[in-house]
Amino acid sequence: MQGDIDRKPPLVIRIIGFVILFSLGYFAANSFFDAGKNVKDSIRVQLDSINKTAPIVYDNFMRFDSVSLVEDDEVKYNLTFIDVDSTASKLYIDALKYKLKNQCESYYEKDAGMKPFRDNKIIVDYFYYDKNGNHLFDITIKPNKNR
Repeated sequence: MQGDIDRKPPLVIRIIGFVILFSLGYFAANSFFDAGKNVKDSIRVQLDSINKTAPIVYDNFMRFDSVSLVEDDEVKYNLTFIDVDSTASKLYIDALKYKLKNQCESYYEKDAGMKPFRDNKIIVDYFYYDKNGNHLFDITIKPNKNR
């Protein structure tokens, strides 16, 4: 909770990026080798594989807890801020959420690795929890409706 808010979110984005890139690599491999499989089944298999590596702790700031496919068109990531609790200032939490939301939206819309999610109209939800397991906020990234 201490420290410069501008310093921490890039680490968070790297964590999210790692999880997503790992997911997409697995997804791409399954797509090429299991062409007869349904896209949603491939995503479900990849997410199960990622969950086997969880939890993953990064730099004593964030922990990736799990990921799941919800209703076949929504991926839900659960993450925990290790050094933040629900007593943190509302301004700090709001600033963190604002910065993460902007970075996640940009990543979703521009990164080539997110193309399978965009093409299949997959919604991505990030649920953030404090060190005590209390829900802090969530971010929902939806595919561009013009696709």
